[in-house]
Amino acid sequence: MKRSYILPVWLWLLQALTGLALVLYVVIHTLDNATILISKELYEDMLRLWHETLPDWFYLIMVAALVLAFAIHTLNGIRIASKPYKEIDKSWRHLTMMKHSGTIFWYLQVFTGSMIAIFGVWHLIVQHTGVPTTTVDQSILRINPSVFIIYVIFAAALTFHSFNGIRSILIKLGFLTDKIKESILVGFLAFLFVVFFLLGVFSLAKFLLATDPDPYPPDFTSNSSISYYSDYSNPGSSYPGALAEGSCYPGFQNGDVASDPDGEQRI
Repeated sequence: MKRSYILPVWLWLLQALTGLALVLYVVIHTLDNATILISKELYEDMLRLWHETLPDWFYLIMVAALVLAFAIHTLNGIRIASKPYKEIDKSWRHLTMMKHSGTIFWYLQVFTGSMIAIFGVWHLIVQHTGVPTTTVDQSILRINPSVFIIYVIFAAALTFHSFNGIRSILIKLGFLTDKIKESILVGFLAFLFVVFFLLGVFSLAKFLLATDPDPYPPDFTSNSSISYYSDYSNPGSSYPGALAEGSCYPGFQNGDVASDPDGEQRI
């Protein structure tokens, strides 16, 4: 095999492997979030598993591997998409005249991949630099109607992109040469991805429709300097909205004591 043909083969294999790894992560992530549909307690047990039970170094390795796989898949996807775009007029005429489904799927794959790349960067930044989600209440505070709509659109794009990516791998590996076999495998894949899409949407809806997770007094919620979640028990913590060392909440003076409905005192 000529050297000029070896590199594209390895790059395609790398794209396939990173894509399958990312699909596996999404499946685990969806099942993890779906535990909220069973109970808040089970969801928090899963959060504790990831954030407390597992060693910090193992969690960091998983995050680093996820970011690396995402970066490789995105950059290699840009490389793959850039070549056909050089002949965009020819490929578009082919699409409109021949009504070729493979070309339609390719355009949709590029479009959804672009959406996922943009959203994925935003999601990783928010997830790993914002308020840590170590309780169900903190997760609920992340979801509002606007965020819900964005997540649903992203979930739809991710569902199609993952389904079409696996379908493309099966075609190139020669598993879909028979029409009957193709119909069965593609139909089964489509069913699975629709189920996971609905599972993800229902999980998001559960977070969105949850009642106010933390009944702040009016003075707390009306102050714009307190955002998302305040770590009452640790003044000076780095959480957004947490109190600076030596400061107090609006309406209180240093030394004042307030009690929450659970009876716990807040300074």
